[in-house]
Amino acid sequence: MISHLLKSLSFLAILLIASLLSCKDQSADAITTTTTEDKNFAVTDWTIATHSNDVEPDYTTVFPQDKVNTLKITMTSANWSAIQTNMKALFGYGFGERTQSGGGFPSQETDYVAVSLKFNDKEWYKVGLRLKGNSSLSSTWGSGIYKLPFRFNFDKFEDDYPQIKNQRFYGFKEFSLSPGYKD
Repeated sequence: MISHLLKSLSFLAILLIASLLSCKDQSADAITTTTTEDKNFAVTDWTIATHSNDVEPDYTTVFPQDKVNTLKITMTSANWSAIQTNMKALFGYGFGERTQSGGGFPSQETDYVAVSLKFNDKEWYKVGLRLKGNSSLSSTWGSGIYKLPFRFNFDKFEDDYPQIKNQRFYGFKEFSLSPGYKD
């Protein structure tokens, strides 16, 4: 009985030590990294059919009637912060901070930010993305709903990144995605 009690206490002591060690402050061990933007990236996955402005828009691929496509959009946290700052300046309130309905609409469009878009194992680089709309945007933004309407412009940043000059998405220079208003 005493040996069983000693084994149990030993086991509890080991668990306690392991728990204490796992709670140590890891900030001293943290590695800080700084990333710099690579303006000399290669567009190795471009094809005429997918990225060129030499083709007509491919509605069948982009907007099929028999399935729902998946687009993966990646943006930096700095760009999300820029969107939030721009929206607060234009609409007068931050994301999810609207306390009353109504109000005027901004006199200018929202700013574009650069994002990466992936579709069908291909990537589109430095695609311009901006939030769009008036009533629907104001309502979803002010309510803190992430189903935001937005617009892509595929060569918005071609002056900054010449390797994406005349970038298209299966022939589309621009297109918009809008969720159902109040869905």
